[in-house]
Amino acid sequence: MTDGGAITLTADELRVVARFALASAEEVLAIFESVAPEDQRPRAALEAARVFAEGAPRSRLQRVASIDAHRAAREVDDEAAAHAARAAGDAASAAYLHPLPQATQVGHILRASAHVARALELTAGDDPAVADEALARARHRATPVLREVLRRYPAAPTGRGRVAQLMASLDAALRAEDPARDTPGIQGWLTHGGQLAESTDRARRFIRQEFPQAQAAFLGGSVATSQATRSSDLDLLIVLPEPWEEVAFVETSRYEGQLVETFVYGRAALPTWQERGRTERRPVLDRLAAEGVPLVNTPLSEEFQTRSRAVIDAGPGPADPGDVARRAYGLSALLDDLTDRGGTTAAAPGAPGSAVSDPAETSVLAWTLWREAAELDLLTDQRWLGTGKWLVRELRTAGDRHGLAAWAEDAADTDRLITIARKVLDEAGGYRQEGFLRGERPPGL
Repeated sequence: MTDGGAITLTADELRVVARFALASAEEVLAIFESVAPEDQRPRAALEAARVFAEGAPRSRLQRVASIDAHRAAREVDDEAAAHAARAAGDAASAAYLHPLPQATQVGHILRASAHVARALELTAGDDPAVADEALARARHRATPVLREVLRRYPAAPTGRGRVAQLMASLDAALRAEDPARDTPGIQGWLTHGGQLAESTDRARRFIRQEFPQAQAAFLGGSVATSQATRSSDLDLLIVLPEPWEEVAFVETSRYEGQLVETFVYGRAALPTWQERGRTERRPVLDRLAAEGVPLVNTPLSEEFQTRSRAVIDAGPGPADPGDVARRAYGLSALLDDLTDRGGTTAAAPGAPGSAVSDPAETSVLAWTLWREAAELDLLTDQRWLGTGKWLVRELRTAGDRHGLAAWAEDAADTDRLITIARKVLDEAGGYRQEGFLRGERPPGL
């Protein structure tokens, strides 16, 4: 591109740049405020950036807030805090990216991320690996639109300073990304983290609007585990302080065109509901915290995540023998029924044959048998349970030792399913029908 070339830049693209810079700078605001808690200038710069990113016209607000944040950087007596303040100032000034084919304009796009990397590097004792990790997060946060805008400009200018080096490194990495990542297909987004970054930013905006008082919050579910589809919603766990400590509700809404399912609990109520999930061997709330992306940077978020990860890693422990017996009895009955309708392997000695062959009944029985076998398999293997697609995922996480997840991929061979179910039954104590007692029969009756 020559100096005389024209660059096209829309208002929506400018907001993408501003959101990118804002998301980076938010990572390190706490570094500045831990040193200068009374100085609100960097925070005000981030708010100015957010105002523009969320749709307001570009105005003097962003320019003045940026200048003020940079003044705060010069005045604070801590190098890492100074870089955090500069990141906030650069986030506000991202709105002033100009359509000029000059390498210096790249600073409006990437310099906030470079200051973030340097601030974190300094807090870690000048560890370059920490800076590399920060740049990696920035790369994953970069949407296809952001990278396309970046490529319209000349490469970032080289310099001897550390921030210039970090910015040049990020610039080169983003320009060198596989072009396939820029396609709008869902797989491209998932493979490289683009959808996660965009969903994380959207989730944070949602929380700021709907639950600004949240003490801890996590984005979990399929989006956080890179298993999302086009219709996946945002699964959010939100923890509230007083006076909402006893609150407990789940709400589905739509935000910026995407469904959002919010699991909202007060600090006092959350442990009760977590314990219920653990007892039922379906720890939904613990999974949201353990596998989710923290959306509120507080010690409480780290505490919740650490505790939930320990719960998930430890597993549910041995199953209740009565529950195993009841499930084995139900699976035995289903096994008899499916065998009667077309299977070739007898479920138990003496099981009667049948000419009944209703395709609809056979299909329903097969899938019911599959679900019961899958849950019993996970139960006896001391694994967590799941529902729907999460049941398949739990089987795969556990190693799919009997091939139930593999069978579900084509679900054509009922004889194979019957064989698998018999193996699951054997591990659970064997076939159960006659003589099985539920409840208690009094003596003499």
